[in-house]
Formats: sequence, structure tokens, C-alpha cells
Amino acid sequence: MKGLLRFLFSGWCQQRADGLVSDGVVAAESGKLAHAMELYQQALSWAPQHVLARSNMGLSLMDEYNSNFEAWDRHRRSAHLNLTLDNLEEAIELGANRVAVWRATGHVRWRLSQFRGAAEAFEQTLSLLEDLEGDTHDAVSELEGHLSELQPLVERAEALRKVRGVIDEGTAPNASLHQALSTLEELQPAEQEEVHFLWMRGVLNRRLENVQEAVALFEQALELGGPHLDAHRELAQLFMAADSPESALEHSVAAYKLQPRNAGLVCNVGVCHLSLGDLKNAKEFIDLAHGMAPENGIIHKAQEALAAAFATQENTPEPLDN
Repeated sequence: MKGLLRFLFSGWCQQRADGLVSDGVVAAESGKLAHAMELYQQALSWAPQHVLARSNMGLSLMDEYNSNFEAWDRHRRSAHLNLTLDNLEEAIELGANRVAVWRATGHVRWRLSQFRGAAEAFEQTLSLLEDLEGDTHDAVSELEGHLSELQPLVERAEALRKVRGVIDEGTAPNASLHQALSTLEELQPAEQEEVHFLWMRGVLNRRLENVQEAVALFEQALELGGPHLDAHRELAQLFMAADSPESALEHSVAAYKLQPRNAGLVCNVGVCHLSLGDLKNAKEFIDLAHGMAPENGIIHKAQEALAAAFATQENTPEPLDN
């Protein structure tokens, strides 16, 4: 209904939204933050591109976070910060060019470990402050302090980005792999990064054919952080290459349980069973994988290997009785 009204009476809808935003500002200034956000949301239902409503919604969400973050768990904090950032970024896309909006964007990105984006938001805030009349010395000093604090974090994030680029590049030369390992050794991981660092070091060592070191690192990642899809998948491949199909099956099953709709992981379980001579279970998983991804060439090869194994089994003569 409101969509039709917006189409037929856009001016009236805009005025309706303006009034709701004004009421929201009054509510926010009176400490009634929840009611203010309700009013901003109503305003957006009448005028979805109302820049002030979207800006104030983002800023109010930021205030709500600051008031409650100590009582919220990590997952709720992260979800709320992402919701706040969505509103602030949409406000900026709609044309919001306010100091408060850009400054809040910087703080939210900082809390989300988006250090480059945080620095860019603070730089934009400084640019806006230059055009304002009045004493902005304290605000400028505060932002310059933030940028100084962010600089090493930005540099660290850039170093990690380059390491990840080497990992994602399947044909990176050994020199790049060694440089990436050196970078990781120089960067001390934060507690929440330890598992990811172990996984990255494992991948680099595997690419350098340091198999024992790679296995130890992936196993350490699992011991420290629990189930880890990529670590299980890496270990399954390494154990299969080392002719240890029992261990390969263990990690293939673990990876498959973490992502049961992944046809490749399903097929891997079947291939492990095939390597162990368990043709019944091999057929079950390979057929399931084929049903999920019938055009997958690797799965076709697994089917061919399975068919050859069945043919060999059928042509094997029965042992003679004594």
C-alpha cells in the first residue's frame, strides 16, 4: 500500500517522512533511543531514500551499540556493527556528507578490523572539518590521533593481504612462498587469528613440499580451534598422497560433515573408501556427488575408477578349496 502511495503522492510521503524524522530527533535528544529508531524506520517506510532518516538510523544504531556492547556476546556485537555499517554506507551513497556520519563509519570499520576503510573514513571526516566554521581543533586532534594509531594496523593488514594473495595464486614461485612465510613469522597473530595463521603457514609449507611441517601445522590448527573445513581438506589430501587412506578418510568425513552439500567433499569421501577397497560405500558417496554435480569432470573420473574397481573385482577368480 505504501509503495502505491509513494508512487502517486511522493511529495506527501516525503513530508510525512520529514515529520517522523523531526519527531525522531526530539526522541533521541530526550534519551528515548529505541523510540527514535522506530520513528526513523517509519520514515524510511514512507521515503526509502530519505538521507537524514538513514543517517540518523545509522548513528542511533551506533549509540545503541555503545550503550549495550558490554552486555552483548561477540556474535551479537558483530551483527549489530554490520547492520550499523550498512545504514551508514547507504546514507553516504544517498549523499550524506556529515562529519558525524563519516566519523561513525570510521569507528565502526575500526571495530570490524577494516583498518584501511576506517582510515579513509577518518580522512574524509578531516576534509569535512576543514570546511566548517568555528573551533574544530579538538576534533581534528582526535582524528589525527586515530589515524596515527591506525597506520601500523593498516600496514599489517596490507602485509596479510599480500600473503593471502600468494596463497590464492596457485602458481606463485618458491621465492614468493618463502617471503610469505617470513612475513607471517614477523607478524605476531592476535588470539583470534592464531588458527588462521596456522592454516596459512600450513598451506605455504605444503606448497613448498615441507609435508611433515604442513601436517603438523594443520593438526595444530584443529587442536587449537576445533573443526576447520580447509584444514581437514588439506590433511585429507596430504594423507591420501602419503598412501594413508584411513587418515585421509577421517579428515574427508570431517570436512564433508562441515559442508555436506559440497559435491567435491562428498566425492572425496567416496574416493577414500575406494582406496580402502570398500566399494559399497565408495559407490554410495560417488553416486551422491554425481547427483549433486553431474557435469563435474573430477567426479566423472571417480566414477570411472569405481567402475574399473568393480570390473576387477568381478574378474578376480575364486580361490580353490583345499
